[in-house]
Amino acid sequence: MKNKPSISVIVPIYNVEKYLPTCIESIQNQTLKNLEIILVDDGTPDRSGIIADEYSKIDERIKVIHKLNGGLSSARNEGILMARGKYISFVDSDDWIEPNMLESMYNAANKNKSDIVVSGVIVEYSLEKRKVIYNFKESIYINSSNEIGTIYWQLEKLKLSNYAWNKIYKNSFVKDNGLKFIDDAMPAEDHFFNLTAFAKSESIAVLNEAFYHYLNRDKISILSSYQNNLTKVEAERIIAYKAFFKHFKLEGEEFAVFINRLIVVSGAGIVMNLYRKNAPHNRKERILIISDNIFNNINLKRNILNYSPQNVYEQVFVFLYRFTNPILMEFGYSFLFFMRRKFVRIYLRFRINEQK
Repeated sequence: MKNKPSISVIVPIYNVEKYLPTCIESIQNQTLKNLEIILVDDGTPDRSGIIADEYSKIDERIKVIHKLNGGLSSARNEGILMARGKYISFVDSDDWIEPNMLESMYNAANKNKSDIVVSGVIVEYSLEKRKVIYNFKESIYINSSNEIGTIYWQLEKLKLSNYAWNKIYKNSFVKDNGLKFIDDAMPAEDHFFNLTAFAKSESIAVLNEAFYHYLNRDKISILSSYQNNLTKVEAERIIAYKAFFKHFKLEGEEFAVFINRLIVVSGAGIVMNLYRKNAPHNRKERILIISDNIFNNINLKRNILNYSPQNVYEQVFVFLYRFTNPILMEFGYSFLFFMRRKFVRIYLRFRINEQK
């Protein structure tokens, strides 16, 4: 590739041989042709690395990195180091993008000389065979750093702020500011990256078009994998949001309410994590973790007493916190997860109603 690529597209790869061809071909078929496609094989145990190599043989724009398994953040960071494009894009290897996504975002970036461009998202729920579109109401171009915090807050409320894959980032902006994804920060690595990126940016564009197809393979269900340092990550996420609000002088009740809810939701997430796939804890250990991190959490106690739950998941957590103890909370969640495994169809129907 002689000319500097307009966009370097970074695709971390791990155990996705079923989905990878669709992902790669959606990038190859972009209307913007001047691309660098960086496929990062993160020590995948299946044929995904071989598939990546096969595509690289027929498309000179494709480069493949093979590395030892280090996780999503590590794979993305390897791609950033190699990226030569004017802008950087991240696409997850089980997702796909609309043909005009990168051209539309690149044109918007050049029009506004943006550090970051944001688009809408189409969430594809594979088990329910349905989709939900999240989109901004209008396209906007911001060249004042004072306004960026407010726009990020609007994106936050529309569920468009945190992801890396519905955005493109100016390569020089990323590297000049030393932006990297934090290792061992699942499931909040994108949150930390974007909170830092938006705080440092001086110009952004937001498009009112949804281009990115995010495949939800039941990641919020009983099939979700256990995260071994979730308690630490959740605590750091709360600190990061508080620092972001302080940086942009975002004050008032709605921001206090957001932090309050984040504390409660983080607590609920820590408990649910104990029952997910590959969770290593027995009942005695779960009770101890719930006691230490939930019932003995002074910050949570201060915020939960007057908290109004916003969905059934929060209602369950708040009820068990207010009216039970660590032993009974553990029993309650054990029963609920048993029912979810036993009656998957009922659970999926319930989830659809919750998300409407």
